[in-house]
Amino acid sequence: MIQTVCGDIENNKLGICMTHEHVWCDQSLGPKFDLFDNSRDKNSLMLLNDYNKQLSELKLYKQFKGNSLVEVTCEGWGRDLNILYKLSKKSKVHIIATTGFYTKPCIPNHAYKFNVKKLSDYLVKEIEVGNENNIKCGILKTSVNTARVEGIEEKGLKAVAKAQKITGVSITTHTTGSRRQEIKGGNASYEIQDYLVSEGVKPEKLIFGHVDERPDIRLLKKSAKKGSYIQFDTVGKEHWLLDKTRADLIKALIDFGFLNKILISQDRNRYYEMTYGGNKGYCNILDNFVSKLKNVGITNSQINQIIISNPQKALERN
Repeated sequence: MIQTVCGDIENNKLGICMTHEHVWCDQSLGPKFDLFDNSRDKNSLMLLNDYNKQLSELKLYKQFKGNSLVEVTCEGWGRDLNILYKLSKKSKVHIIATTGFYTKPCIPNHAYKFNVKKLSDYLVKEIEVGNENNIKCGILKTSVNTARVEGIEEKGLKAVAKAQKITGVSITTHTTGSRRQEIKGGNASYEIQDYLVSEGVKPEKLIFGHVDERPDIRLLKKSAKKGSYIQFDTVGKEHWLLDKTRADLIKALIDFGFLNKILISQDRNRYYEMTYGGNKGYCNILDNFVSKLKNVGITNSQINQIIISNPQKALERN
């Protein structure tokens, strides 16, 4: 089973799924906004909070045969489970909501106050009980934004690991820092994997995000070989990496035998990335990137595994 904001669904009802997206967020609400890099202003932050426009985006995604997505906004910067429920009902797109932690400016204040046990209990409640309307989260999230696992991020990792072992949901991860060159290989997926596995989490319950911002194929192979999912989730953001290169990397991982460990998504989180902002919104992969995958020799069957079968396994609660 997979837990959505509208209740549990059978795995085979998930359909085409984008596994790292934002539907409702406002980064300016981060409790520690002052921790953002000095170059950031509120106009540059993630923001999607127009109900009617977001509903239209989801309906368009549905027209492109998109059937579900993982909404990775955590508490502390605008997540609203009630709105996600309404949008899911109206659009008929399955939405999996997230509990856990993003980067330091957006970590809620209670995470600093609670000890690891109390923080873990809080996360478990969000998954097993839900909010005041019993709307539940279906995935955990953790973040490492520096070259070392320490401080509040380490506390978050420990709490998320405990919650995962209790609830059986998967963990999705933010693996890149504000200064990405400080992190070996450009992302901290391997460090997070080692840490969470040492805390008792099974590797196959881990999804490593943002691996396509500064990818190191050697580290990606290591993480996939241990059983975790490798998520190319900034498709279309070619200021990080050309989509042609993303397609080449995905083909390389397939050739190395890791087809069943690849996920793709777009990380839409600002108005100018949506169709109402002049871009392709949640439809970019289906309308554009799929053809690039075919151009490098990836078959329709392999594409369907990446966008349909793999998410079913990755998001299954067990």
